[in-house]
Amino acid sequence: MKIADNAYPLRPRPRWTTATQMQFAEHLVFGATVTEAARRVGLSRESAHRLRVTPKGRHFAIMWETALDLRYGRIPLIQDVELEPDAGVWLVSTPPAGDTCDLVTL
Repeated sequence: MKIADNAYPLRPRPRWTTATQMQFAEHLVFGATVTEAARRVGLSRESAHRLRVTPKGRHFAIMWETALDLRYGRIPLIQDVELEPDAGVWLVSTPPAGDTCDLVTL
């Protein structure tokens, strides 16, 4: 099958990659709403909520909750680490019973 000469090339659709998930969580830590954080990574609030409730999005959900816990002071930051935008901070999330602990970097 021949593609028409005047056909526009298809742009890849934005996806929730590990990198976009981490950037989204970072925006949440620093005060963005879910809508703002999703928009900043080029995706929608609705797609974030959809991913969060799927089995594939389990780690994303943990990262999301950890980001909000940090933002609202429900869990302490690791000592000797300053939380600054683009600094790269390690977070430890509390896993559900029977799971292993997840380390997440922003």
